Amino acid sequence: MMRRTLVLLLVLLGGAWAQDLVFTSERLGTSDVFVRRDGVTFPLVFSDDLAEFDPSPSPDGSLVAYAATSFVVGVTSFEDDWTWEYRAVDLEGRERGRWSLPGGDNNFRPAGGFELAWLPDGRSFLAQGYTEDADWEVRRFFLDTERTVYLGSGFGILLSPDGSAFAITRNDQVFVISIADGLTLPLGRGRALGWTPDGAALLVERNFGLLLVPIEDVAAAEVIGDSGPYLELRWSPDGRHYAYTILIGADSAIFFHDGAHNFLGSFDLGGLAAGFDWLDGEQVALELVLDEERRIITVDVEGTLTTLVDGTGGDGGPRRIP
Repeated sequence: MMRRTLVLLLVLLGGAWAQDLVFTSERLGTSDVFVRRDGVTFPLVFSDDLAEFDPSPSPDGSLVAYAATSFVVGVTSFEDDWTWEYRAVDLEGRERGRWSLPGGDNNFRPAGGFELAWLPDGRSFLAQGYTEDADWEVRRFFLDTERTVYLGSGFGILLSPDGSAFAITRNDQVFVISIADGLTLPLGRGRALGWTPDGAALLVERNFGLLLVPIEDVAAAEVIGDSGPYLELRWSPDGRHYAYTILIGADSAIFFHDGAHNFLGSFDLGGLAAGFDWLDGEQVALELVLDEERRIITVDVEGTLTTLVDGTGGDGGPRRIP
């Protein structure tokens, strides 16, 4: 009944908003990068030979970085003649940077489904990848020089609000790593989900519970939720609210809380959440896999479905363009 109700709502709802989005779609055959601006969707980057995924806007919204590969689905071996790259383009689709990853360089490959993390100055970003030995790595990609620097191992990059450090999960342990000097701070078991807006604490999933873990006093961690398993958690741009998606069997739901962790609303999605981002301080855009189709919907903090936006079909979910 829940799935049927949602389908009917998607047929009835319409509308748009002022916030622009970048996302991926397979509507042209391969996974390509699209932008939705002023209610109109158009391809920003597309290719018959490459699959583009994980687009991420720069802090000022002038650039979009993404991963590109000629990797063939179903083939698991590494080949030197495949294309593995990160690229950056402006909002007119003009290339502003390219980082090729040949068969050397320890065979570092982009990992689909992991968001690229721009540093606040917009001159570099962090990216998640893996090697031929199945090791997860984090590297920093510099826009001006097109060079890369290894920063650490693990998965699930979470850049701190001031851009000075990032949290990562390795072997069911959470670590915070300084970008400047590599100083590593262990925070105990779990999976890092998100920083608080002031950068003083991390929200961590542990045993299907949600913990608030202060960076300077790990022993003072407190349980603030028990709705896991958690898929993704993101704070609103103004820091007043946060939302997270959870897995419920083959379906999922999204929950909203204020900064004091008070419950605001929720919405049963009737399908699998494939990624989301805040449009503003009051609603999110979410990619939903429903009956083998991918759609972007919007939901407000009270848990009300507001619009059906577009079809997608790629990795990474929608991302807000500042």
